[in-house]
Amino acid sequence: MGAFWVYNWQGKINLGFKETSEALQIAEESGDIYSKAYSYTFHGYSCYCKGYFREAEEYLVKGINFGERINDPAILCVIYFWLGETYINMGKHVQAREVLERGISLLEQHRILPSWLNLGRLALALVKILSGDVDVELEPSYRCQAANKMKMFEGHMRRYLSAILLNVDVKRLSESEDLIKKAIEDDSRNGTRFSLAQDFAHYGELCKRKGDLPMAKEKLSKAIEIFKECGADGWVKRSEEELARI
Repeated sequence: MGAFWVYNWQGKINLGFKETSEALQIAEESGDIYSKAYSYTFHGYSCYCKGYFREAEEYLVKGINFGERINDPAILCVIYFWLGETYINMGKHVQAREVLERGISLLEQHRILPSWLNLGRLALALVKILSGDVDVELEPSYRCQAANKMKMFEGHMRRYLSAILLNVDVKRLSESEDLIKKAIEDDSRNGTRFSLAQDFAHYGELCKRKGDLPMAKEKLSKAIEIFKECGADGWVKRSEEELARI
């Protein structure tokens, strides 16, 4: 639990990965399906934070199996969201849309975790746009971001909304930039360092689309610096490859 709710959000990803690896080993040795449901889920999330997307997919899919066996909608919704995030970063938009829709449906059905629900709705809106859906309404996304009650999600939600605007209409680029600047303020204030690194990576992409390549390099270099600090090895490699292409 500590890895999921504390270490990884704070950017102490190596600590989180170590804790979830140990929890997974204990769960497998015990054979307890409840422990397996949670340990596979949290270790899958740790793999996502490390930037090990294939491993994240593997463990999260296993988590779904055990989550269904213990009939725990809350853990299933968390799995569907992080698996959706993993698929987004793997470029698997069809799969991302499928799991996000499943998670949203469960949350709506059980009326639980409203902030997760809004986060999932933002993720789904982005995936639809990335998949070429031109009929996505923006107003619901604004409402989702405004309704957030969890500080740990503040920067994440603004980054999602910024990405949505960046990809839906070039005329909204200025608003998208204002949002990512506020996301950086949120994550800096809240100590959510891993999300902060993702903010700067997104800002780098935004600057590249503006045609401001020096600023794109600056923002991406900052993202790499924070990813390294966090221990997010895969994200570092990914960002360094992107920097080399600019």
